[in-house]
Amino acid sequence: MTAKDHARSRSAARSATTTAGVPTFLVMGAMRSGTTSLAVYLREHPEVFIPREKELHFFDWRWERGVSWYRERFAGAGTRTAVGEATPMYMYYPDARERMASSVPEARLIAILRNPIDRAYSHYWFNRSLAIEDRPFADALAGEPVHEPPGAERHNFMYVDMGRYARQLRAVCEFYPREALLVILFEDLVDRPEQTFSEVCRFLGVDHTRKPGLAGKPNNEYAEYRSRALQKLAWSAPPSVRRAIRKFNRRRVEYPQMDRALHRELASRLSGDIQDLAAWLGRDLSAWTEAS
Repeated sequence: MTAKDHARSRSAARSATTTAGVPTFLVMGAMRSGTTSLAVYLREHPEVFIPREKELHFFDWRWERGVSWYRERFAGAGTRTAVGEATPMYMYYPDARERMASSVPEARLIAILRNPIDRAYSHYWFNRSLAIEDRPFADALAGEPVHEPPGAERHNFMYVDMGRYARQLRAVCEFYPREALLVILFEDLVDRPEQTFSEVCRFLGVDHTRKPGLAGKPNNEYAEYRSRALQKLAWSAPPSVRRAIRKFNRRRVEYPQMDRALHRELASRLSGDIQDLAAWLGRDLSAWTEAS
């Protein structure tokens, strides 16, 4: 599809979109980079609506349910100015980009980027906690395909490839103008949460003087599950039951530090992508390749 085709698609969708054509914004990634924390902060804002189910996965995994199903998720938005959701796979999943542009062409997009080395390791331990990953980290890295594989179910194991951000952001900007995309860094959200939140609010067109009470408090931290069998059972339960099972079954712990040799390997594999992103953003990201 050419740029003109995309423009015509956006124009057609815009003309068909009414005030009920929500959402007005999407937090589209990256996975394990603070999207849950940002969603929690935004829920506190009286002018913002995010459904209880933060990750709707409509544009990647649930597309066949249709736009009507998607709009129903936002039925409680009322007259709030900014209405959105946060599904961190959208930025990475190839089909999601065009689907987003065809359904919500006027949406504002937010990407939170974390050091891709740390992100890969956090992603790995998150999968371990969900009982869907049993390999040592080195084996998981060695077994990762070089390119995005077909099928959303395998994207959960693309630890390195998900951190190649510049390629993903350029692909998004083939469908949306650059000014519709706000890119913030995980470090900014952690180190100066109130200022970063204010920047997000300005971008969304809501009161930027609001200070979230939970700003700076971690969300979605790594946890282990007391029973892996019970955790696997939770996957087939309704959402409310699944949340209750996970809350009962989990215990918060810290995962071990990454092996330095593996850190050096990842830094070597990702250095070109980090430099590319730094040039695209106009930011110094050299600290990302330094071992902690």
